Amino acid sequence: MNPRHESPKDPRRVARAPYNFVPLPERVVTVDVGSLPGHDVYTCNNGYIDCTLTVETPLYIRSAMSPDFFKKYGDKEFHELAEDHKNERARFFSTNGPGRPPQPVIPGSSLRGMTRSLLEIASFGKMQWVAGEPGVTFRAVAASQKKDPLAAVYRSMMTGVKAGYLEKKRNDWFIIPALEPVKCGLAAKKPYKPYLEVKDKKITGLRGFIKLEDPEYIPQYHDISFDGKIIKGKFVVQKIGARNAGYKYKGVLVCTGSMRETAGEAASQEQKTRRTTHVIVLEKDNGANPLKIEKNVLEDYKNTLTPFQKEKPFDREYGCLVDGRPVFYILENRRVFFFGHCPNFRIPAIPEQLNRAATPRDFVPLALRGEGELDMAEAIFGFAPSAAKEVKEKITDGRSGRVFFTDARLLPAPGGCLSAEKPVPPKVLSSPKPTAFQHYLTQSEPDNPSRLCHYASPLHATVIRGHKLYWHKGCVNLKDIVESDKEKMKRFFKQYTRIIPVKPGVKFTFRIYFENLKDEELGALLWVLMLPGKKGIGYRHKLGMGKPLGMGTVKIVPELNLMERKSRYMKLMQNGIWYQGDVVNKSPEQLMKAFESKILEAIDSTDKENADCLADTGRIMRLLKILEWPGPPRESTGYMELSSFKDRRVLPDPLDIDKSDRDGSL
Repeated sequence: MNPRHESPKDPRRVARAPYNFVPLPERVVTVDVGSLPGHDVYTCNNGYIDCTLTVETPLYIRSAMSPDFFKKYGDKEFHELAEDHKNERARFFSTNGPGRPPQPVIPGSSLRGMTRSLLEIASFGKMQWVAGEPGVTFRAVAASQKKDPLAAVYRSMMTGVKAGYLEKKRNDWFIIPALEPVKCGLAAKKPYKPYLEVKDKKITGLRGFIKLEDPEYIPQYHDISFDGKIIKGKFVVQKIGARNAGYKYKGVLVCTGSMRETAGEAASQEQKTRRTTHVIVLEKDNGANPLKIEKNVLEDYKNTLTPFQKEKPFDREYGCLVDGRPVFYILENRRVFFFGHCPNFRIPAIPEQLNRAATPRDFVPLALRGEGELDMAEAIFGFAPSAAKEVKEKITDGRSGRVFFTDARLLPAPGGCLSAEKPVPPKVLSSPKPTAFQHYLTQSEPDNPSRLCHYASPLHATVIRGHKLYWHKGCVNLKDIVESDKEKMKRFFKQYTRIIPVKPGVKFTFRIYFENLKDEELGALLWVLMLPGKKGIGYRHKLGMGKPLGMGTVKIVPELNLMERKSRYMKLMQNGIWYQGDVVNKSPEQLMKAFESKILEAIDSTDKENADCLADTGRIMRLLKILEWPGPPRESTGYMELSSFKDRRVLPDPLDIDKSDRDGSL
């Protein structure tokens, strides 16, 4: 049995977020590849589903770039574009040809992706689309040291941190240890550090140096000479200048991040930095042996680079791996275990069962990845030959899908279809990463911060929470999503984009063609379109950008049309019009019942419990809860402050969200 997630009972331990998770199934419902029909027959159910889509909250899907635009500007960040080019990128997706006014179109690929994702959940399919890279790293310098589950692990490893210089020889990387201050008479008080510290405010007159309070501050490296003396057992730098300034000691001044780059959103960057010091790494110890960095350590490092570690002065692909640069590292059994650009660098989360940094995929049970098996989503939507190679001697090639989605076309909108006449800047979205393990991994003791499971926990102790979906936020208008703080936009211009969303009330139509679908397969398709749950409760789908802001909520109403495909080709015309084939009478309810019966028969007893219908199983109850319209109170589904993340508050089960008060507490 997979580890189950428990909601915190202590109100102070409850997290809130605009998303939640549908838990993993106990086992995958598989499909026998031999039961799939060939592509040269018409059998089972054939026809189409006409769908009307109503926009409930502002909807935005970005326009595709034209070949010419992509050629000229495709490699530029949004903030680097000229004003007219920004406005062009802000357009809603459209397929109109030259000379015709563009009208919003919802691409069939978006509709297909949304439908397949829900079908994978509803049919208890495989959990295969989970990141196998990058590996997870962590640091706990800002955490509540006494209670944080990572604090003790991090402190114990970082007590042995050392400093050195990178050196590249052909395809190999080495670290040349730096001179240690204690051996040079520059330290007299334990604990000895492998570097010296200097206050930011004490550095004056150093050419090119950018102080911490400067809005343009970035990490820096400066070749310096310096002088000072030991005061109360600690070496105090008193004079500092360029390498040729003539002071007694030499080294490199390493100015790392301002501790604001990891905050996750522009608003948090308005806070003053808590950093007050920089470090000085002394010159190379020419008598020390070079330390080779093994390839697996290099790969773990490169695979775990954050966006910040790819910006200047770091290398976009290799981070701090620049020949001659100072670096900080820790040894394990006299070998480089890991390294980074600052003394408190990230270290890999390595469970006992692995000899590398863990990834989210490692916390998906092997049986649920479905390697060697097919699920219903693959049977309906198709699968590629590359995936089929894992199916031992059962499948020799891929199989195309049996459902086909048209683009959704705009219905007449007398009052106009767009929420704004010109592009508007949406609020910057916070982005907690999967490294926020208290959200993304199941927790059995959520009220005890020191016993939370994390990515260095044993693989049997926890699993990922499941499929991530976003809550609906009721009636959202343009005012709710547009950034109004001009000063913030000016200061953090790199983080803002522009959009022109479609307004609520606008309708689209699209069609889903299908062929050779069994009753349970067609029933699955209808189920995820109709979302049959509790009577009296409405459910909605999510599409497009801005889901955390409440954007992209849509209502879909399907109409089934079943045709007898064989009779379609028996004659050409009927009553002067093209003959479409005989109509087959099967109700959506009948087909959805076939689907539900198939799933209830195949799922694990732990998932089924005593449910008589699919909507009463625990997994699907949670799916439908997240899709409820208009959704929980907004106070329960907003992003938390950064301080709450430091407390490692735990995201409750979706079914417990209604027990939350205005502070997000149970």
